[in-house]
Parts: sequence; structure tokens; C-alpha cells
Amino acid sequence: PAHHVRFISITDGYDSACPTSAMALATPLMTAVHEMYARDISNKIRSSFHTKIRNGEFIGSFAPFGYRKDPSNHNRLIPDPQSAAVVRLLFSYACQGDTPSQIAQTLNEKHLLPPLAYRIEQTSLASTSEHPCWSASSVRKILKNPVYCGHMLQGKSHKLSFKNSQIIPCPRSEWVLVLNTHPPLIDSVTWECTQQNLSHRKPSSSAKFQNIFSGIAKCADCGR
Repeated sequence: PAHHVRFISITDGYDSACPTSAMALATPLMTAVHEMYARDISNKIRSSFHTKIRNGEFIGSFAPFGYRKDPSNHNRLIPDPQSAAVVRLLFSYACQGDTPSQIAQTLNEKHLLPPLAYRIEQTSLASTSEHPCWSASSVRKILKNPVYCGHMLQGKSHKLSFKNSQIIPCPRSEWVLVLNTHPPLIDSVTWECTQQNLSHRKPSSSAKFQNIFSGIAKCADCGR
């Protein structure tokens, strides 16, 4: 009404130009019932997602880089031969001691497509970048994801409500990890080696001075 908009509902017999009609008086009650129905549906969908997460079923819109959804069961991941080879190459570089920045530079020199660009190539999505390239953050994100060991880690975020699509991160204690849900791309030895190299990686510095305790000694209070 503040914008002088007239609303007419054919099926409900409602016309905002007749505020004294019986239907106009019942509209607030109908609106409340509709919202209760929408909230109930939202709770049922959320409960269904939680059940799938606890069962180790994949609920994401797009499969992680290196995998694709099983055509017979979209809640299960199967290796994608082309991108899986890139993931194995990435982990082999990390296991040798290369930093995420060095790995990203190597992949770019080999002209290998990063995850988003590969997804665009495989689907009908519109391109968001003219010159897609790997970055240290994208490499690190893959190296820290246990999905490549055959484990499913989900429940890391949730939506604020069915009325608001804002994404809220969940505490790490609420994350759900289900083991051995799909074929792994790397073995446990490669995973442990990679995680150890990431945790003990020395910060790069352009200065000539290099502290001999860098990467060895840690502060007892903050852990750095």
C-alpha cells in the first residue's frame, strides 16, 4: 500500500482494494498458516540433509575437484579420471616438500585448469575469468581436504533460516566426518606426509638473514 500497489489473488478471492471484505480480514491468519507450513517444510529438509550427512552421503551442488557424482546415485562420489590425475600430481609435489605457491606456479606452467575453470569447461556455466589460474589458497584448500582420502567431511556451515540465505560457519566440533565413503585418490601415507610438510613449512622471506630456529622453535603461549 505504501507504494500504491494493488494485489489481487484469483484463487483466494483476495483484493487489496477491498480491505473490509471477509477474505481481507482472514488474510493475516492465512499468512501465518502459510509461514508455519514453509517453516515445517524447511525443518524437514534440514533434517533430511543432516541424516544424509551422518550417513556419509554427499549433499553438495558440485562434486569436489577430482571427483564427479555417480550417475546412479548423486549422493555418492566417484573419481573423475582427468581431474583426479591433477589432484594426484598436486599431492605428489606437496609430499616432495613444495609449497602451495610453488605448486600453483608449476600447475600454471603446465597450463592445467584450476577447479572453477575445469567445472566451467565440463558444464554450461558462464566463464567468470578470462585467464583462470591456480593460486596458493586453492592448492592449500585441496591439500587440507580429507575427501581425497576417501572420507566425507561436511556440516561446516548452515543457512541462517529459510527466509535468509546467509551462510553461517559452524564450530569445528560440529563438523561431521564419515570415514571410507568413496574411493580415495591418494593413500594415507601421502596424506600424512603432505599434512606434515604443510604444518612445518617455513615462511618465505626476501631478507638475507634466515633464523636457524625458523620452523623448529615455537612460542609456548601462542604456538607460533
